[in-house]
Amino acid sequence: MIVYKATYKCRYCERKFDSKYHYCGLDDAVHHFDSCMKFQPVHFCKGGHVGIGDFAGFERVDEDE
Repeated sequence: MIVYKATYKCRYCERKFDSKYHYCGLDDAVHHFDSCMKFQPVHFCKGGHVGIGDFAGFERVDEDE
């Protein structure tokens, strides 16, 4: 099964991180595109800093059935 996960880039430290939202197939991911753009998750950076994430895209994750 092909799974896509929403990834974000922290505004503070510029690291990419996974929001833990996974979508089954490309159609499901594209269907949730608008909500991913609006969602701004909190990222806990090294050194105790806190940043906000901007949607970077969907990362493909291949999982065995």
